[in-house]
Amino acid sequence: MLNTAGFENIDIEKLKEHELETITDLLFKAEIGKKYYPTKDTLSGLLKDGYPVDHMYTVKDEEDIVGFVWFQEKGAFYVYPYLQMIFVREDYRKTGLGKKLLDFFEEQSLKGPSGKKIKSKVFLCVGEWNEGAIRFYDRAGYREVGMLPGLFRKKVNEKLYMKECFAGDV
Repeated sequence: MLNTAGFENIDIEKLKEHELETITDLLFKAEIGKKYYPTKDTLSGLLKDGYPVDHMYTVKDEEDIVGFVWFQEKGAFYVYPYLQMIFVREDYRKTGLGKKLLDFFEEQSLKGPSGKKIKSKVFLCVGEWNEGAIRFYDRAGYREVGMLPGLFRKKVNEKLYMKECFAGDV
């Protein structure tokens, strides 16, 4: 079992291409998969399209993927980092793993090639239905800046969230 106490030694690793199928399976079986992806092939296609250009990372317990983060450095307005998705397998939720992945996203996406922070805002969308994720992002300092009705699915409204990160935040 993954040591979730503090996550001092947790490894967040770049997703390998052969792991795309595993990620597809995990996401499609989860609530997020049922809500957003009409077919497994739809989800698989999106992941395969994003893989060569976006940032995708995993956390494993032994060999099993238990967490996943997907983001674009210039995904919001072609300037600011955009968090496409954080996923934590259900049996690993409420352990701090999601926070670790969120911190990783912020640290990685706000830095320039020199390793110094060059951006100050990050964005994400969260389904209005996803109360647990909304609480999670609220606690992490994200604030709702708008509502996008039917952005990804006709009857699923998305809350657009932003976090302004100051020098001491990352």
